[in-house]
Amino acid sequence: MNKRAMLLLSMALTLLLGACVNTTQTTTGTDDYDYSVLSFPQYLAENPVRYFHIDDHGMQSDGWQNFGPEGEIQTHPWPWTTYIYQMYSYFIRNDLQALYAGATLPSTLAEMPVWIAQTSEDGHRILWYSMTSRTLPSSIVLLDVETVASGDAAKTFLRAEYEIVVMEATQRWIVYFMDTDGIYSSYSIRVNESYENVRGITDATVSSYRLQTQEPA
Repeated sequence: MNKRAMLLLSMALTLLLGACVNTTQTTTGTDDYDYSVLSFPQYLAENPVRYFHIDDHGMQSDGWQNFGPEGEIQTHPWPWTTYIYQMYSYFIRNDLQALYAGATLPSTLAEMPVWIAQTSEDGHRILWYSMTSRTLPSSIVLLDVETVASGDAAKTFLRAEYEIVVMEATQRWIVYFMDTDGIYSSYSIRVNESYENVRGITDATVSSYRLQTQEPA
């Protein structure tokens, strides 16, 4: 074999080896979790809105819901008939470990925003599945993470912002995570319109966090 042929053969082998290495480095896992076996409780029945007042029109207002094992947030500070409820939908999930039965959650809350954005890891999309009419997002992009404090600064939350694709439709979401003695909970918002306004409203909602009271005033 002449030198030119040997050189061409050597170049071909080098290109082939490089292609194999690149394929190995870019291969991602597959989410093989069987989401169809999951069953979820009636969350609103488990965690009803407790209204503390009646407005001038005789409608219930000033509603609160449990968030975390010992606190509550003012989820309905305005009468439920107002236009503001069309701007977003919300989902409270207390004790995420119970939701993710059989899976080990991250050891720190700081890891949760990235952890639930994984679409190629087994079972990481359970939270989304419980909120999107049992449809799995095909894409989850984490856009931003910031800290939000309660009004009395006694509690802090992580606010994670996402763009997800469900059934080829793009949705914007805000998820607030909290940690109470190792128990993680989430307050998730699907933004239907006016993203900046909704984020301001839900920041205020989370900031209303207080220790649970037993009965409406």
